[in-house]
Amino acid sequence: MSSSDSLMIREASYVVMGLGYVFGISSSIQGSREYMLHGLLSATRDAFRVGQRGEDLGTKKSLGSEEARKQLWEHTVKVVDVE
Repeated sequence: MSSSDSLMIREASYVVMGLGYVFGISSSIQGSREYMLHGLLSATRDAFRVGQRGEDLGTKKSLGSEEARKQLWEHTVKVVDVE
């Protein structure tokens, strides 16, 4: 449409594509919100990771050994803990 000979069609195509872009982004943001909310509400009490669809990632593709994760967790608890 943007290569049409008609000026009116070319201008209309920019408006239509712009609106499609805006509404496409807003719907993907809404979907992302729902995925993240689902991930937060269905999570366990301990530390957790969620993917872009709200699924629990567990330890797959995580970096570091079990000992490194344990040390990081202990450090996090010590820094965040308010007594």
